[in-house]
Amino acid sequence: MIKTNIIYSRRHYHVTIMLIGVVLLFLICRFPMLINNIYEIRDSISDDYSSKDNQYFRCRIQRIFNTFASFMQTINSNGNLFIYLACCQNFREISNELFEKLLNFVRLKINENILTIMHGRSRASTRSTDI
Repeated sequence: MIKTNIIYSRRHYHVTIMLIGVVLLFLICRFPMLINNIYEIRDSISDDYSSKDNQYFRCRIQRIFNTFASFMQTINSNGNLFIYLACCQNFREISNELFEKLLNFVRLKINENILTIMHGRSRASTRSTDI
C-alpha cells in the first residue's frame, strides 16, 4: 500500500512539473505576440503624423519584433516535445519505439530503392552486350 502511494505520488509530481513547464513555456513564448498585437492595435488607432525617418525606424523595428514573436511561437510548438520527453518515462519509451520503427521503415525503403536502381543498371548493361 505504501509503495503504491509512493509511485502514485511520483507520477503526480512529474505530471505537475510537466504541466508547469508547458504553461511557463506557453506564457513566455506567447508574450511577445501579445505585445505585438497590442502595438498593432494601438498603432492603427492613433493618427500620429510623424516624420518619414521615424516611420521607417518604427516599421523596421516592428518587422524585427514580429519575426521574433513568430520565432517564439515556433519554439513554443516544438518545446512541448522536449518537456514531455524530460518528464514522462512512458512517453520516452513509446517515442523511442516509434522512432526505431520509423528508422527501420526508412532503411527498408532506401534498400529497396538501391536494389531497384542496381537491378535496372544490370539489365541495361546486359542489353548493351547483347547487341
